[in-house]
Amino acid sequence: MSFFSEVAKTMGLDSLRIASGYQVINYNGEAAYVEGFVQVLSIDNNEIVLKLKKGKIVISGENLSVASLETGAIIVKGNIKEVKSER
Repeated sequence: MSFFSEVAKTMGLDSLRIASGYQVINYNGEAAYVEGFVQVLSIDNNEIVLKLKKGKIVISGENLSVASLETGAIIVKGNIKEVKSER
């Protein structure tokens, strides 16, 4: 079960519907949790690109690394400068 599904369950909601189909939590620029992407398109020290159903998410910064990767969910660590979605 996903993090966001757990939150919905705790709040007594049947489901958590996010219009965009993905969720992002930026932990003070030190880590980012992204859920709901389809594929990892690229990974390097300065940029990680994730494919969405419609568009992509670009995480940019310095010394980026993948701390955890599961189907549709990733934790990126490093000095995160920006997390943006593009269509």
